[in-house]
Amino acid sequence: MTDFVTWVCAECDNPDVFSVWECQWDNDLQLWVGKNEHTHQEFYCDECSMDGSPINITERPLNLKEIAQVAIKKQEKLNASNAQ
Repeated sequence: MTDFVTWVCAECDNPDVFSVWECQWDNDLQLWVGKNEHTHQEFYCDECSMDGSPINITERPLNLKEIAQVAIKKQEKLNASNAQ
């Protein structure tokens, strides 16, 4: 099994990073999703980009709590689809 990862601000480790290309990391799917994915997009942090400056992002492994949240969401989706 591949380790689950997330992308965070390289400066403050905040996982709330976003792109003007409307692309965001999805912990459940383990990939970038959004309206417009672009290889040279700039990212911004809710905490470090107050002045509008782009930030560097870095990949980090999900912690145990985040892995549990991913598992719960997957189980909830499975339960909802089985109920139909």
